[in-house]
Amino acid sequence: MIDFASRLMRLSIRAQFGLLYHKIDRWQESGRFAFRFYEFVTKLKIP
Repeated sequence: MIDFASRLMRLSIRAQFGLLYHKIDRWQESGRFAFRFYEFVTKLKIP
């Protein structure tokens, strides 16, 4: 019974970390997209 509880706890912790990593990955992806868009716009503006 204790083994099952500890396994469940470990699983939940791993799930929380996975969610956090997923959020960070999505933030990085959106940041990369924003940077690409900014680069594209600056290339369009010809001085």
